[in-house]
Amino acid sequence: MEIVTNNADLYSLMENKVIGKFNLSNTKILFSGSNNILCCKGEINLNDTILRFEGSNSVIFIDDNDTLELNIRIDSSGVFYLGKNSCLTRTSHVYVTDNKNIIIGNDCNISFGNYLKTADKYPIYDISTKKRINEGKSILIGDYVWIKQSTTILENTIIGSGSILNYNSFVDNKTLTSNSIYGGNPIKRIKEGITYINPSNNLLEDNIKEFEEHIYTKDKTSINFKSLDKDILELKTSDEKLKYLILNISNNNNKNRFSINK
Repeated sequence: MEIVTNNADLYSLMENKVIGKFNLSNTKILFSGSNNILCCKGEINLNDTILRFEGSNSVIFIDDNDTLELNIRIDSSGVFYLGKNSCLTRTSHVYVTDNKNIIIGNDCNISFGNYLKTADKYPIYDISTKKRINEGKSILIGDYVWIKQSTTILENTIIGSGSILNYNSFVDNKTLTSNSIYGGNPIKRIKEGITYINPSNNLLEDNIKEFEEHIYTKDKTSINFKSLDKDILELKTSDEKLKYLILNISNNNNKNRFSINK
């Protein structure tokens, strides 16, 4: 096992790689396997963070951000991607298991006390067929999504850009359309055709440009989430996964890339 607790440790790794500049404060990074990659763009401050690589050939990629507190566990061959200027705190628990992926787009606001999990802790099998019946699936969250506190997001959830999940929501195996409010357990759409603006800019008449920037419509630039996930799952090495993330997500600046309409 390789353990990182300070900046010097980052550059003494033998079996795993760190790419980019991280400043660590009260942070621990655990590598149980090999050929894992922790990567960032720009310079990232990690405070009160724990990252656990519990297998091999996985990638945690943090796009342009400033200061983050993270609590992430990732198994073999998984991907966790956090987009530009997206907020995620240590009180939200992220479990990237069963060789699946969690993709979070740009400018997302994820409150405290949330859970994101791609699979159950234990596999469940049908006694007669001996086939597994609870295989994990990836979680894909678009740009400018607001997830309020104490929300649970489980496997096979897809959330289109510009949407809001209310407090204490529970969602799994659902596709949520862009610019809509969802809530409840089970989750349901409360209202469509909405967006929100930064609370520091509380006068809509002064922020029409920002308002219009966050209205999302599916067009020819929109990515099929399922195809994106399939492409990543088919890649074998962490280097291949990282290259794909950079080319197809980080470098993709199309506004409607993660739009989902009815």
